[in-house]
Amino acid sequence: MASLVSAVIVVVMGCIVFWIFWSHAPKFYEFHRGLRQTNPVIFKMIGFNEKWLSNPDLWIKHFRFYVAIVVLLISAIFLTFLFESSAQ
Repeated sequence: MASLVSAVIVVVMGCIVFWIFWSHAPKFYEFHRGLRQTNPVIFKMIGFNEKWLSNPDLWIKHFRFYVAIVVLLISAIFLTFLFESSAQ
């Protein structure tokens, strides 16, 4: 029962993180575009989706897709460890 509650917590937290990044994607785009102009050295280190930076809609679409993939993978890893530890 405790592992089920923990699993629900992991899923809910993943959904909250996903929603935060999804809803703030245009702000991330503006920050990223501004970073390219103001500090090109840092932009080169964290240049995410540089080839779509000229098209805001396409950049936001790809950003949201990558966020979904990362949140799903991290949630799956947490759930795997959770269920492995409860099986022993």
